[in-house]
Amino acid sequence: MSNDSVMFLMANLGSEFARLLRARADHHKERMRGAHVRARDILHEVQALPEVKDVQRELSLLREVLDDFVHETPRFHIQSESVRQYFLPFALQILRKKS
Repeated sequence: MSNDSVMFLMANLGSEFARLLRARADHHKERMRGAHVRARDILHEVQALPEVKDVQRELSLLREVLDDFVHETPRFHIQSESVRQYFLPFALQILRKKS
């Protein structure tokens, strides 16, 4: 896989995080579960790539944050905007490649 593939997967992961956050704000448990499962699948794909071996700690933390978003009593208090800003560079990179 290439760096473009990593960027694409991370941008898709960001989309699922955004879906999860919207579903959580709407108190829609079914949509939350769906977004959570899809995000975990994407994150698992990313973690398996050789290109990301140096950032496994960051990806593990990202998994903790993802899983925390679906708990009834979350340990972390991360603002939705912080999550969006984290993923924005990945999405922008993909959009620039398409132009």
